[in-house]
Amino acid sequence: METYLLVENVVAGQTPGIQIPFLNILQEFNQIVEIGFHRGGLSLWMHKNKKLETDLFCYDITFEFLQVQNENIKFIKGDCFSENIKEDIKNIIQREGKTLLLCDGGSKNQEFNLYSQFLKSGDVIMCHDYTDNLNEYREIQSRINWPHPPESSYGEIKLSIEINNLEPFYYEDFKNVLWGSFVKK
Repeated sequence: METYLLVENVVAGQTPGIQIPFLNILQEFNQIVEIGFHRGGLSLWMHKNKKLETDLFCYDITFEFLQVQNENIKFIKGDCFSENIKEDIKNIIQREGKTLLLCDGGSKNQEFNLYSQFLKSGDVIMCHDYTDNLNEYREIQSRINWPHPPESSYGEIKLSIEINNLEPFYYEDFKNVLWGSFVKK
């Protein structure tokens, strides 16, 4: 079993199992924001599988590891907690249509807690390496051969979920590929 999704010879920091649940929802969105693109593997996969007219904005603090060159993907260098990048992402979220926001940077819980407040009804926010139960995470981790510990958890985002009126979105499907997934009511 392959541990990582490979996209045009770029290793994505994702299990190959993400493809089915993401393909089930990707066509719903008008804009996608990815925080933490690293090598750009997931960014490239999203680009290849989204609607043609969907805008894809990918943020990271460095281009050092980026292996993808595609003029149709907006790779942006910047800290998602800085005021100017925060304002950029907030403005993207506020655009007409549905937004998918992927929290996969170095501080997934904080990213979720910050950006969940800006979501419109129908927008979806997800965080990677997610668990709501450590024993269950370990079972999933073993089943999919995932070598990384959890980096986001329900306990750390619970208050934001409640305050911002979020509810689970294809929750079990995404949890089984280590993503927490929530939609704004």
